[in-house]
Amino acid sequence: MQLLLMSVQRPPAPALPNLVFGIMFFVAGLAIIWYRKKIYEATVRGEKRWFGKGFGELLERLQNSFGVGAAGAFGVLMGLVMVSYAVGKFLAQP
Repeated sequence: MQLLLMSVQRPPAPALPNLVFGIMFFVAGLAIIWYRKKIYEATVRGEKRWFGKGFGELLERLQNSFGVGAAGAFGVLMGLVMVSYAVGKFLAQP
C-alpha cells in the first residue's frame, strides 16, 4: 500500500524525452514497414548463415514478412502515443 501511495506522489514523466523518442519510434516504425521485405530477407540470410542451411530453411518456413510489418506498426503506434502524451503535457503547462 505504501508503494502505491509513493507512486501517486511522483511527478509524471517529462514531455521532452517522450517527444524526441516518440518521433524516433514513429520514423523507425514507418521505415520498418516500408522495407519489411528487405529486412525479412536479410534476417533469413543471417539465420541460414548462423544456424546452417537446414535449420535456416525451417525457420524461413515458420515466419514471413508480415511479422516484420507488425513490429513496424507497433513502433508507429508507440511513437504516436509518446508524441501525443508530450503534446498534451506541453499544452497543459501554464
